[in-house]
Amino acid sequence: MAENIIALVILAFVSLIMIIIGVSQIKSKEPVGFYTGEKPPAKEMLLDVALWNKKHGYMWIIYGLVIIGSFIVCSFIKQEVIASIIPFCVIVGALPIMMLYHSHLKKKYYK
Repeated sequence: MAENIIALVILAFVSLIMIIIGVSQIKSKEPVGFYTGEKPPAKEMLLDVALWNKKHGYMWIIYGLVIIGSFIVCSFIKQEVIASIIPFCVIVGALPIMMLYHSHLKKKYYK
């Protein structure tokens, strides 16, 4: 039981960080980047800065909700190994999907 509470607190904290990133991107007036290693595009390079930021922000909010959702689903699974593997797969597996979505947004919103 204590392990579940500790895991919930950690995943809730990580999820909250992702959601905060998303909200800050949605509210940003300047173009946002996908991750810290990538320089955000200049305003002049984008067709619609607000929509670019909104799409990226929603992506991060959904990622945060998926992380916490995976924990909730796994809290009903009695097999500890499976309940541990599922959140890991969700967290790691979502990253390539997010990268593909970012590439899609680049094609759609770059001039």
